[in-house]
Amino acid sequence: MKKSIFILICLSLLQILTVKAQHKNVYWLHGLGDNEEAWKHYADIFALERTINSQRPAYSPSLGVISSTTRVNNEIVVNPQNIGIGHSMGGIVLRNLDRFSAPSARKINGLITVASPNGGAGIANAFDDNSLLRASQQACGDLASAPNLE
Repeated sequence: MKKSIFILICLSLLQILTVKAQHKNVYWLHGLGDNEEAWKHYADIFALERTINSQRPAYSPSLGVISSTTRVNNEIVVNPQNIGIGHSMGGIVLRNLDRFSAPSARKINGLITVASPNGGAGIANAFDDNSLLRASQQACGDLASAPNLE
């Protein structure tokens, strides 16, 4: 009798743990020049092997980071176990979503970025620190001052 009760308890715990695992969502976001099919292979593997829900929200990178963040935000359900995995711009969109979410309304609680320019793109940084402007002004000044003999 004790053995039967123990087995029932173990099976119940296993069932509870399995249900909790199935409530984990992984949101896979593609990068520039791709679409939601980009992560399909890995999402399918995770869904089968890890017993999680893999989601690949659709967004258009050509609309920019802010519009993409809004679009993705509308597709993510609130769950404290959500994980986001983003490649390139997908990582930037997820980081942006995390950055502008209040701690109490956070939709992504784990974040992995793959080949995402988290420090900013070089050309964009050159606009921010005016180094591109200074270089172009220097080049224009050099061209206007005299012909280049080299």
